[in-house]
Amino acid sequence: MNLASFGFPGEATLRPSERKVAEILVEDPEWFSRATLSEIAARAEVSEPTVVRFTRSLGSRGFQDFKYTLIQSLASPLVGVHSLIDESDPLPTVITKTLDASITALTSLRDSLNVETFGQVADAIDAASDLVVLGFGASGIVGQDLAQKFPLLGLPINAPADAHQQFMAATLASPTTAVIAISNTAATIEVLNSAREAKARGATIIALSGREGPLTEIADLVLLAGGEEDTNEYTPTSSRLAHLAVVDALSVVVALRRGRESNEALRRMKHRLNVMRTSGQPMTEDAPQV
Repeated sequence: MNLASFGFPGEATLRPSERKVAEILVEDPEWFSRATLSEIAARAEVSEPTVVRFTRSLGSRGFQDFKYTLIQSLASPLVGVHSLIDESDPLPTVITKTLDASITALTSLRDSLNVETFGQVADAIDAASDLVVLGFGASGIVGQDLAQKFPLLGLPINAPADAHQQFMAATLASPTTAVIAISNTAATIEVLNSAREAKARGATIIALSGREGPLTEIADLVLLAGGEEDTNEYTPTSSRLAHLAVVDALSVVVALRRGRESNEALRRMKHRLNVMRTSGQPMTEDAPQV
């Protein structure tokens, strides 16, 4: 076993003192994931700054960030299995590596998602009078998926794409509004500004992020999913895949909690949409049901 087994780069760029830390990690990764900074430094017989430098040498922002990635790796047997995509890879290899990266992201999510917090988020959404979604880029795509799913459950939702419109929606939030703020870095300035505004209005702030940060600090409920992004330019965006899967699961759980009446309305809507798509004409109220 080596560092690559956990999805980290190899040891070629490590200093001799950092290699001591790497040896501890490879020898006992479970212990490493639970140990404190001082405990790791003592066992490796190096200084604490050396341990921090080691984690940054492997692409992490620091010790805690490294441990979070490590815990995700240990939670999923597939993490680290897929390799980086290279320009010289043949088509079958590119397809396999791309799909392996997606499978890894979803398997890691399944094994690391906090079920108790997930249930609390579902309760908050179910109890809300309306939803406001904040997010840009890949997070904005997740927001649009939310906007497509939750109105089908009878939940009014506002998910504007523009930063100014998101802020305006936040200013109109009330204590019965649930705001779903999406940012994999937990540090997107526009999302933070709007989330703070909505919180000042008494809204419940739900953060969907890949790590802890300014956004998770102000949120009432936090769902961590996605983790660190692969910096390889050809690898799919793992945070987007994980966050979309979270939205899928939330929509199912909320639908179940909303009961038979909501589910019947959803069934009727899907049926009418299907008729419209196949006939090319809107379905009238007196059209036959099947």
